[in-house]
Amino acid sequence: NDWYFNTGVKYYGTAVLTYANGTLTMVMDSPVEGGGTRTYTIEDADIINGTKPLAFTYWGWGIEKDHNAAYNIFKELYDSDYIPACFYLGHYAEEGLVAPVDYESAIKYYKEGAFFDDMYCCANLGRMYGLGIGCNKNSARAFALYDRAAELGDALGYTNMAWMYETGEFVAKDIDKAKEYYQKAADMGEENAIEALERLKNNS
Repeated sequence: NDWYFNTGVKYYGTAVLTYANGTLTMVMDSPVEGGGTRTYTIEDADIINGTKPLAFTYWGWGIEKDHNAAYNIFKELYDSDYIPACFYLGHYAEEGLVAPVDYESAIKYYKEGAFFDDMYCCANLGRMYGLGIGCNKNSARAFALYDRAAELGDALGYTNMAWMYETGEFVAKDIDKAKEYYQKAADMGEENAIEALERLKNNS
């Protein structure tokens, strides 16, 4: 049977995915990607944003969700030196999706990706330092990582920097700067930033 998935994809506008007869078709409507139609065969081994299409389908895109299968593909990519796979392996370790939660491994993968400027790894490693997840809380490191993630174009980086300016965590409290960064994230479609802007507006 044909299978359809229509969602707002964070940072990339709207995507419509269709899975039928072993083929995954992705239609992008995005100012970042430029829009257009992209067709991938599920068995295709080409790299798409650091993953194989099959890995995403195993997240439940078109076929039954299978985290173990997806993890094995991401691990294969990681072993082949595809740095963006660090984020996915870190996510699996942090959330305990295929094995017990392992913060040490999550930090390891995020650190490796952050070293090579993967914005998702920068943002998530910053979050772990900022909240003290699996490590000692370190607001200075968190801020630096959020800053780098934001420079690389990550909405989570902007959102978390805005929160630090809003609350005065590590940096001097600056509501105007918080609004500026929340707005940057909101422009990328980050819902938490949109809600924060509305909250600050109502409190002013």
